[in-house]
Amino acid sequence: MSSDGSSSYALNAIDRPYSMLVFMRSLPDPAWRRVLNARAAVVERVMREITERGNDSEPHDDVLAMLLESRDEDGSGLTDVELQDQVISLIAAGYETTSAALAWRCTPFSVPNVRKRAREEVLTVAG
Repeated sequence: MSSDGSSSYALNAIDRPYSMLVFMRSLPDPAWRRVLNARAAVVERVMREITERGNDSEPHDDVLAMLLESRDEDGSGLTDVELQDQVISLIAAGYETTSAALAWRCTPFSVPNVRKRAREEVLTVAG
């Protein structure tokens, strides 16, 4: 989300136990301020994209387009806060599941003979 890596503070806060987050909120803690600043930067970026999409007449075929086009039974769409929450939830879920999957997928390669066999196979198949 941000080039300075500050959004990682917000993503890292997701992994903390809820009781720890409640405790952090009660203290004048610099780490909590970084989390709040990072979340504000993410919200600002998401809202900028939502606003740009609202001004763009070109059709888009992605999750944000689906969220923007979704309607309740009464015909109303999602509010800006609901859009923010949905997009941020999807970012967090995608980040966490992808990193966990990669970590588990790479674990077997920590065993020397598995790593050696995989390397030999790649060289045989790919040259």
